[in-house]
Amino acid sequence: MQTPERIEAYKTMIRQLGALPPSIAMEALAALEESQQQNVTLKEELEDKINESNEFYKWWQEEVSHRNIYKHELVEAQQTIARQREALEYYAHVYVAHERLEEWDNGKRARAALEGEES
Repeated sequence: MQTPERIEAYKTMIRQLGALPPSIAMEALAALEESQQQNVTLKEELEDKINESNEFYKWWQEEVSHRNIYKHELVEAQQTIARQREALEYYAHVYVAHERLEEWDNGKRARAALEGEES
């Protein structure tokens, strides 16, 4: 904002240069004052936009951080599932092998029993 001292300084400068009549000088000063006020307004709007941008950036950084945490947790869960699947497959093979061994043993006993009856 223009202070009365600044306005007077502009008037004096214009008068000393003799470039403009006082009425035009006053219009020029009014235009200068208006453009400076517009400059202040635009500067405030720019600061608001910068603040909004900074807030958005902080929010985005938090979202990225959360996403990375979720990704890490997902990887851990997938690894746990893979380990459990391997363990289940191992126990399934052991169970099947045990069942086959029992079938073989039962078959062997049955044959022995049949051979014992035939003798």
